[in-house]
Amino acid sequence: MGIDFINVEFRKHVKVSGDLGTTGSVCPFSQKQKMETLPENFLPPFI
Repeated sequence: MGIDFINVEFRKHVKVSGDLGTTGSVCPFSQKQKMETLPENFLPPFI
């Protein structure tokens, strides 16, 4: 799984949640606080 896969998954959830900006898909680590609102099974265990 590369960053491209993560970006695609982020964009899917951004359309659903609407509270994440494009910076969330580009730099997921900086959006760690907002990521806590996403389902735990959404992200691979790399954090």
